[in-house]
This record gives sequence, C-alpha cells and structure tokens, in this order.
Amino acid sequence: SKCVLKLGSLVKSRKGIHYTNNWVYECILMKIKSPALYQMMRREQILPLPSFVTLQRYIKILEPAYGFQKSTFEMLKEKSKHMDDAECHGSIKIFLDEMSLSSLVTFNKSTLNVDGLVDLGQFTPEHQVNEMADHALVFMYQPFRGPWIQAIGAFLSKGAAPNNVLQKLIIEATLLLENSGFQVHNTVTDGGPRNRGMWNAFGVTNTNFSCQHPIEPSRKLWFMSDFPHLIKTMWTRVIKNRMFECPDGIVKFEHWKYLVEYDDSNHIKLCYKLTKDHLYPQHFQKMNVKMAMVVR
Repeated sequence: SKCVLKLGSLVKSRKGIHYTNNWVYECILMKIKSPALYQMMRREQILPLPSFVTLQRYIKILEPAYGFQKSTFEMLKEKSKHMDDAECHGSIKIFLDEMSLSSLVTFNKSTLNVDGLVDLGQFTPEHQVNEMADHALVFMYQPFRGPWIQAIGAFLSKGAAPNNVLQKLIIEATLLLENSGFQVHNTVTDGGPRNRGMWNAFGVTNTNFSCQHPIEPSRKLWFMSDFPHLIKTMWTRVIKNRMFECPDGIVKFEHWKYLVEYDDSNHIKLCYKLTKDHLYPQHFQKMNVKMAMVVR
C-alpha cells in the first residue's frame, strides 16, 4: 500500500496511464464499497484511480470465462508465498442449490463463441453438449483464518450437475489449490440429493464422513453440510413430523405454537421474531433459510 501511495503522489496526470487487470479489479472493489470515497480519493489524487467511464471501458474488454482459470491459481500461488503456513488451510465450498438461471444463448463478439450452453469443462456429458444451461455451479475457497474468500471456478449445467461430474470437479479443484500452496481439508455443500450422491461416490456414509485425501494418503478430505441448510432441514422436519429428536432432547412443534400464542397475548414477548409464518410457511417460504434461522 505504501508503494501505491508513493506512486499516487508521483503521478502528475492520469491521462495516458495504462492500468493492469489486477488494479482495475481493486478499483472496482473500492468503488463498490464506497463510491463517494472513491471519487474523493480520485479528485484529491491520493491514488491513481481511473474514472467511472474508464472503469466501464476496462470491464468491457476483460474476459471472464467458465471453468478453473489458470490465472486464478497463479494469483493464489503468488499470494500463498506471502502468507503464514497457518493461514493457508481452508475448505472448498460449492454453491449449486437454488441457483437456477434463465436459459439464454448469446454470441460473444470478443471471443467469437456462443455463451449460455452447458459448460462443465472436460467433464461435460456427451448428451448435454450444445444444450442450453439453466443452472450455475460455483466453487469457492475459504481459509479457516482470515476474512477473505476466493471464487476459483464457475460452470454452467443443465439441471443439477451429475454426481460423477461433481466428484471429478472437486478432485480437480483440490489438486489445483494444493499445487497453489493452499491445503484443502474439507468440502462444504448443502444436503441436496445430488450432493449426497456425490458424498456416496467418495464413500461418505452415516458413520464415515471422510475419504483419503487425493494429494496425501495420510491425510483425510472431510465432507460436511453447511449449517444454515441443516437448520432449514430441522425446521421443515419439525413442521412435517411435529417433533425432532436431537442429542439435547426433543424439539416439539407444540412448544413453538405455545410460544407464538403466548406472545400474541402479551406486550412483552419472549420470542418476538417467531411468528405464525414460521409455523405455517407457504410455498417458497419453506425454502427460506433466513426464516429457518429464527427458530434455531
């Protein structure tokens, strides 16, 4: 940051400056966080920041692509060289559930390719080649220590990606991250049928939650469901079966119902966020993770 500030003080005019892609991304992030602060820093020439028009011009020529991009892992490899070993441990997160897209095919003039078709890299099933995609599959890496999170790959699929394809993509993502200096200890997904099928392909069962690590046989690669979706599953189970048994006891629907009725008849509420909508959710409310977190 000191080098950037020094460079900013040396720049007399922003005309004719050529910005790197990395600096353009940094500027976009600063603009998103605070447009007013961005304008002030640019006006006072604290940093050599491009104008909004220039940013838009650079955005148009940047070429985002699907799959695991080589440049992403080159950047991560460089980043890992300047981090402590304890900061290079984390997990792969897969986001697929509820990411439905509207099917649309467009011609990309800059790449001369058609965008919007199924793209699962080298693992695209033969029967889905040239099919229109309607789901997005995103892989992200998050360290156990540190506030940052990095998207490492995005794919397009028709419907939920097949179990065998997910399995291969996880292995590839793990290998790429490990070769970049980061250690992958676990994979986090939601508990959907396709993801559970992928777990089974790795040998995960009700009593076994890991498999042999693809890099080092002495290590384990663990699989787990994300906490918010576990809470949503518990919530829907209580509503459907009127009870849920857990290690700390039994959760009963009648208890929630009594709390709502009690709060409705009193000014001081015990659980003011709990409403009848949580007891009798309608249609898409049953898929609302935020509502489920209220009853946790």
